[in-house]
Amino acid sequence: RLYSHEFRHVYQYETYGSIPAFMDEYLPQVLTLGYGKAPLELDAQAFEIEEYECALSWRHDSRLNDNLSGIFLSECTQAVF
Repeated sequence: RLYSHEFRHVYQYETYGSIPAFMDEYLPQVLTLGYGKAPLELDAQAFEIEEYECALSWRHDSRLNDNLSGIFLSECTQAVF
């Protein structure tokens, strides 16, 4: 769950063009509205994937003879972005 949340923040950094540009938006949101109500934080939380969800899709993947870490990462990150 942590990785999918943080990967969403990486997507947000890229959307804003840089980490400083993202922070110029993120910090005022958190300081004004609070962590739990900041729109960028709510967006990241909406993209969280439970670890067991990824494990289940990975375990039942028909490509088990392929590179297992590659399958795990592609299955878990595909839903994030």
